[in-house]
Amino acid sequence: MTTVIGLFERPDDAGRALGDLVASGTPRDAVSVLTRGAVADEAPREPLAEHDAEKGLLVGGLAGLMLGLADLSLPGIGAELINAININDLPLVEGIVVVFALITVAGNLLADLLYTVLDPRIRYGRAAS
Repeated sequence: MTTVIGLFERPDDAGRALGDLVASGTPRDAVSVLTRGAVADEAPREPLAEHDAEKGLLVGGLAGLMLGLADLSLPGIGAELINAININDLPLVEGIVVVFALITVAGNLLADLLYTVLDPRIRYGRAAS
């Protein structure tokens, strides 16, 4: 398969080049044309995945933050963490931090799983070829 790339100042020039390619035997379905400012009607609409993913990350992060803050507000956990920091009890500090990290990861996983439920255009798995 040969790839040909051309940049044209005017749409008419691109149209002539497209006609020349088709006239030389290149199948029409093997040619793609990109233009500035024009949208083809048959072009598939892409989901705004980057914005939805940011929303999911925000929801997961906030859920993890809320659960983490709830854990800190439990009698003993917040005070125990601060006490462990003050006396340099590293294993306890690491354990509490790991628990908070796991809660945040669980919130992000939940957001990813809900992402497919809330937006039916998104499918996980292999793409059809």
